[in-house]
Amino acid sequence: MKFDPTINLGHVLTILALVGSVFVAYSRLVITIENHEMRISVVEKGADRDAQVQQQILNTLTTIREDIATLKAQQNARLQ
Repeated sequence: MKFDPTINLGHVLTILALVGSVFVAYSRLVITIENHEMRISVVEKGADRDAQVQQQILNTLTTIREDIATLKAQQNARLQ
């Protein structure tokens, strides 16, 4: 078997196909990453909103507990 150093049209087309497929794969990868970054951003914003709502609920519950404790103290003072 002897090595033939000549380049023919088949070689050129094969190289072009490989380069094209790598370019397309990279482009799709970049688009997929951008889509995932957008989704992550939306999820993070939702998590921030949820954290704010949870904090408001916690503050409200704390206020309610304090009010209940005050009412109990007033009730106990009236009963004695």
